[in-house]
Amino acid sequence: MGRSIHADEAIQDYVEELIKSGQWYIGLILGQLTNPRDYILRLARTPDPVEDEASEEEDLEDIVPKKKPKKKGSRRPKTLDEMDDSWVATHAKQVIRMLPGGLEVAGVFILSPPNISQKVTEKLRQVVYAVHRSINKPGLLPTGEITDRITLHICSLTRKITCRTYDVEDNNSNGHPAEWRYHPINDKWIQLNTSAFLDITIPVPSLRKSSTLIKQIQMGLTPFYQSLSTSIGLINGAFRDTSELLEMASGKKSRSKDKSFMMPQSYNVELMIKKGDGKKVADPQVTSVSSMIVLRGQMIGRAFIQGKPTVGDVIQAVKVDLARSISSRCVVIMLLLQAVKIDLARSCKG
Repeated sequence: MGRSIHADEAIQDYVEELIKSGQWYIGLILGQLTNPRDYILRLARTPDPVEDEASEEEDLEDIVPKKKPKKKGSRRPKTLDEMDDSWVATHAKQVIRMLPGGLEVAGVFILSPPNISQKVTEKLRQVVYAVHRSINKPGLLPTGEITDRITLHICSLTRKITCRTYDVEDNNSNGHPAEWRYHPINDKWIQLNTSAFLDITIPVPSLRKSSTLIKQIQMGLTPFYQSLSTSIGLINGAFRDTSELLEMASGKKSRSKDKSFMMPQSYNVELMIKKGDGKKVADPQVTSVSSMIVLRGQMIGRAFIQGKPTVGDVIQAVKVDLARSISSRCVVIMLLLQAVKIDLARSCKG
């Protein structure tokens, strides 16, 4: 039996608005992946490609264009086959930074007439794997146990829905049919609050021809991610077994007469970093650096989860939120450095 997917009823109105435009769309499925079912909160269409959009992976030493830049504008692909997978993957990378812990890019969707392409299923599979590779870099973010991702095709003519799931950790996955059903997503949400004090120094080597600045920053954050993934969590100041249900552990239950709107119950989660793992400390190495990036201060984290989560699910959601937050801040730093270097380069040329 395939996965059961509960989509918010409001998505139906959004789909109808897209259909009225008379165009085809590709985009992301946003929601929460849980066992035994998934909760989908929103479909977010991917904007039309921009011709001169810069990639985050470009080396910032080569930011001054040698050729005359192209005129900025968008070019909408005429057919689905012309859609660049990397553009959707870039969209997913940007969206994932804005999502709190507990919510994920759960998959991709295509809304189109039946004659737009004979390979819709194949295209969806191709894009969902590209999205997964883009937002799940090895060793950077804590990953959950659920590796299935959703593909959804909505026919704009018949309104027929075809839904499948693929195990994105298995490159040979052929997909499985899934049940897509609209429901009012009014289950009780649980809000998770945490904070972390950071003191991270990231050296930027002088010679980095083999890797870009963003990759250097990601490598510098690896120790932080490793400490985060092995940290121990306290729920409202108490240590609980990760296999216990959260509400059983706390003994708290919330009731509301108005089931259409429920205020989220709130929990505080503290993460305790393990000091030392018994491994031999590596010998120090002298490296020539061009600059140092220092991240210091307090960072606030917040995650949301619903259903009947375990203590382990709760701690994992908080870890994911902190990891996303620190990664996003570093990207902002990179973009600021890029803007400063461009301004200095232009000033020198002028």
